[in-house]
Amino acid sequence: MSEKLILRMSSQPTSTVPWIVYSDTTNEVIVSGELEHQSELSTLAQYAQGRQVTVLTNGADVRLHCHYMATKPSRQIIKALPYMLEDELAEDIDALHIATEDMGFDKALNKHWLNIAIVSKSLIKTWLDALNDAGIPVKRIIPESLCLPFEQKTEAPLITTLQIGNGWIFRENVWQGTFVESQWLPIYVARLVANNANAAENSNEGKDGVADIDGSEADSSILTLKPFTPLPEDVIAELALNANIELSDPEPELPMLVLAKGAEQVKWNLLQGDLAPKKQISKNWQIWSTVGVMALVIFFLEIVAKGVSWHNKSQELVAKKAELVTMYQAAFPKEKVRVALLKRQLTKKVADVSGGVVADNSGYLQLMLKLTPVLQKHSSVIAESFRFEASRGELRISASAPTFQKFEQFRIGLEQLGLDVKQGAVSNEGNLVSGTINVKEVE
Repeated sequence: MSEKLILRMSSQPTSTVPWIVYSDTTNEVIVSGELEHQSELSTLAQYAQGRQVTVLTNGADVRLHCHYMATKPSRQIIKALPYMLEDELAEDIDALHIATEDMGFDKALNKHWLNIAIVSKSLIKTWLDALNDAGIPVKRIIPESLCLPFEQKTEAPLITTLQIGNGWIFRENVWQGTFVESQWLPIYVARLVANNANAAENSNEGKDGVADIDGSEADSSILTLKPFTPLPEDVIAELALNANIELSDPEPELPMLVLAKGAEQVKWNLLQGDLAPKKQISKNWQIWSTVGVMALVIFFLEIVAKGVSWHNKSQELVAKKAELVTMYQAAFPKEKVRVALLKRQLTKKVADVSGGVVADNSGYLQLMLKLTPVLQKHSSVIAESFRFEASRGELRISASAPTFQKFEQFRIGLEQLGLDVKQGAVSNEGNLVSGTINVKEVE
């Protein structure tokens, strides 16, 4: 799955939603845009089909924190971590979702550390519900600051920044980043200048006049600021006043493309624990496993109905009834089994699956049993609906496939069953080929 849909969301439902469809194989933008607010998410459903969806969160909504502790983080300690942080957090600990990342040991501090991300649990659920309602399945959520390119430099600190929406994303460390609204950018930059000046002063005091070989003092307090969007002129002027801050030339690029490339490098996911994405069962398998079980149950039910007249096989009849109850319970574990009404219950379920059509004869079931091997073999073809015309003994299948070749192979497979196959109109919509096929027994 080389193409990805990546969109950026925040805690403000009325905020814009920039998005991009990016191919990491060809390293190109397929399509991109920006929604005026989150209520328009359904317009992106078409781009989510067949693509992995990644949500980037506004840096102001997720707190990245490196937690230090005396002992190595064990499973029990990580489980109790929310209560260890309770005094440091303003919100109710039960209302927060805490996701863990990497861990290690700091020799200088002689302490173990653990990277964590803290976010409102209700906010995550609100995003997931909104995206699910819009038909956009999500498997990954990442704080946007972690998607900014970053290189760990030992000779000097490095900060990267990018303008997006109504503010700027800053990445200050491997596990440290923030989002600053444009109106607060000068204040944030002034803080950077002041903090770096203090760091430079402390560094110079610690050297006690020690100089490099060439006679100059070692300048290890230089801070490199690397923008991916040109900074405002007043901010550049402020940075120029501090000799210990080095401003790299901007590398202009589409902001969402920068974040999309960075998201490919992030293997971590905010969706953990109860919020971890569930493994999805193939839609095709869900449909046909149910249809296949119901078809087999009805087939055995007919055998039982005929066996009623065979008085000398009463013991077999009892065994078959027990078998039917077991099969029905396996297929529909939440339903109560009523042997006297079993046929009526199964007939209703067949009608639900086949679009409300129930034939008194077994023509529909015979066709379904014959088609099942072909449907299982061509799993990439999704049969979306069935219509059975009892008067003509004809079954109409509406199906879709990823390519014309797959659709044609499916049609040929039906013909090889010895059926009368007629293909209807076939259309190509995006990455999906849709069409109809009419099948019936050869007269």
